[in-house]
Amino acid sequence: MNTYLRVGAFIAIMVGLVGYMTYKYMTEVTPTPCTPGQFPISCYYVSPKLCDIVWSKTEDKCNDFVKKFNLPPGRLTGPIVFQCQVATMDAALSSKRKGTPECQDKFNELDSWKQRNGFSVDDSH
Repeated sequence: MNTYLRVGAFIAIMVGLVGYMTYKYMTEVTPTPCTPGQFPISCYYVSPKLCDIVWSKTEDKCNDFVKKFNLPPGRLTGPIVFQCQVATMDAALSSKRKGTPECQDKFNELDSWKQRNGFSVDDSH
């Protein structure tokens, strides 16, 4: 009988632990580019709300930008869309840039990406 109690207690603890971990996983907030401390918002003097508004308006434009590359099916386009969104956001918020060394490095990388990919704000519209 004592063995059954131990097994039952072990199963109850395991079910509780699995339930708790599932709950934590399901309710965990995934950081977005507009979450304070994340790039790109960390490199602009803007509120998270303004960042969210600008960011949400860039997705459709950037999906169209990626289409011009005629990439083969199955090609992951997420990183290209992300960079396009950052570049479009930078064009809208360039007067709000922070001048920290880390941000300056990010902006230099972004400018390099724009040149390599022939990106201009007019292309993204």
